[in-house]
Amino acid sequence: MTNVTVCGKCGAVSLAGVRFCFACGGGLTSNTPAVSTSGQMPTPALNPQTYGNGAGTIPNAAARSTEITLLSVGVAVTAVITLLVSIDLLRWAYTDIYYYDDFKWLILDGALGLGYGAASLTAFSVARGIWFVEPWAWKKACIVSLSVLGLIVVSVSFSGISGLDAFGVIGQACILGLLSLSSVRVLFGRSPTTLFQGPN
Repeated sequence: MTNVTVCGKCGAVSLAGVRFCFACGGGLTSNTPAVSTSGQMPTPALNPQTYGNGAGTIPNAAARSTEITLLSVGVAVTAVITLLVSIDLLRWAYTDIYYYDDFKWLILDGALGLGYGAASLTAFSVARGIWFVEPWAWKKACIVSLSVLGLIVVSVSFSGISGLDAFGVIGQACILGLLSLSSVRVLFGRSPTTLFQGPN
């Protein structure tokens, strides 16, 4: 038994609990969820080339929008780069134990290394969530990008800006810009007009 909601405006089908139609952006709060007895998600009346759990249908790579592809790839690249940075910082933290009397650098490198590591592990999961348009992935992607920007600010305040820092800031700004597009937000069941209104 799979609960779904049919948009009364355009007829597109979304998972029950999603508050905004992925196809037209209309509110779904007044619609009555329908139940599929076959266990299969019904095909939307309109926009049959849909995809992902946010849209409520089986993933269809041919219908995946360019924005979703760019977001997923961007977050995946973020995951890889932050993992490499984390490994490098933890290596430096280990070196600090033996070569520096000032434990400030040990604490700083260790804390930043762990922070980048946590961001990396989360970003791998979020990249997959975005690829399959999971409703939770939008908010988690925002959190990852803002966290990475915060880590960069801390790093720059102690060590100065580097080319990698500048690349990171530009990359995360692009990801946040894509996430803020109304055409992207509605795919995750979020409001097309209110930035933070939608699934947690």
